[in-house]
Amino acid sequence: MSYYQCDIKFKDDDTIFESIVKDSVDIIEGEDDKIFYYCEGLTEIENLTKEDNGEDFLILSYTKTETI
Repeated sequence: MSYYQCDIKFKDDDTIFESIVKDSVDIIEGEDDKIFYYCEGLTEIENLTKEDNGEDFLILSYTKTETI
């Protein structure tokens, strides 16, 4: 399982922050409060970098990491 350290921007007010996106939809107790978003693969993460991604946020950049 992989994680992505991401710079995320909310579309409504342009707030930018750093958070974790998990490359899995499996929720692990004790880890959930550290994860901003769960996805299914790199393709979904790449789609979240597009302005018309259907979410209220946009991933500006991401770096793969094995731990959080």
